Amino acid sequence: MDVAVRKNQSKNITGALAYNGEYFIQVLEGERDDVWDIFQAIFSDKRHIDVTLNDFREVEERLFGNWYMALATRNQNTDSLFERFEREGNIGERGATEMLHFLTKLSEVGFDRIVTQSQRSVA
Repeated sequence: MDVAVRKNQSKNITGALAYNGEYFIQVLEGERDDVWDIFQAIFSDKRHIDVTLNDFREVEERLFGNWYMALATRNQNTDSLFERFEREGNIGERGATEMLHFLTKLSEVGFDRIVTQSQRSVA
């Protein structure tokens, strides 16, 4: 997460990340070329497997614009949301709208870690 935040800060990328111990779901927001550069780095990173791009589009407003990155994992606050999302079908076949809805719901119960735009360094 620290590396992601540093890269995101350098390009004014914001977003959110969910991780259940098996898979990641991530939203990146920013200028098109900058988001594409970050995605290419993720895709090329040998630590990542089965990377799938579900959507790449212009938006009028960032959903997670206050955070260079926010991370949600399974815990007592988020477990029911993760369970419902996993139960509703194959994660790899889910649409971008469903994933955005899931991340938005996670933001309502709270992320484990948030690095805001007002923070200059990562602890």
